Amino acid sequence: MNQLTENIARIVRLEDHELKALNSVITSREVDKKEFLLRPGQVCKATIFVVKGCLRSYYLKDGEYQILEFAVDNWWIGDLKSFLRQTPSELFVDALEPTQVLRIKYSKLELLYEEIPKLERFFRILMENALVAHQERIMHTHTLSARQRYEMFTAKYPNFYHSIPQKDIANYLGITPEYLSTIRNPNSH
Repeated sequence: MNQLTENIARIVRLEDHELKALNSVITSREVDKKEFLLRPGQVCKATIFVVKGCLRSYYLKDGEYQILEFAVDNWWIGDLKSFLRQTPSELFVDALEPTQVLRIKYSKLELLYEEIPKLERFFRILMENALVAHQERIMHTHTLSARQRYEMFTAKYPNFYHSIPQKDIANYLGITPEYLSTIRNPNSH
């Protein structure tokens, strides 16, 4: 809970009674490697905060998966469209390693927004930051070289890029695993 409190405190400061109200609606869960937290067709009923570990979200197109994002320690993840509209998801969310998460259900969060307006501000800013990050990723995909995208990826995930499978990094970057190997080890080819 301390990590979540610190994550929120970067944007808003909650009073003790507000933290108590927040704590009362949070559930904690240990997720096994390869375990799914969300599958297409399910409604994303909770927003997920990663305490420790690594999750990814992705979708399938013509039987091939496309990774949208990774979530590591102190990051949030879920299917935003499904969560906000409470409609069936088109995404998978699974664990790349054993992961500890905290979850807040949509129905509880809506009540918290009324009780603690600062939380609504926190999540608004979180969503704004996510939108900016997704916009930048799209732009970088079209304007930067694969090497530049890889360098940005390693800067974004400095403690995790070594443990994320090479095929997943390549998928996220929109390149083949073989080309990623060339980028990672320019003297080996």
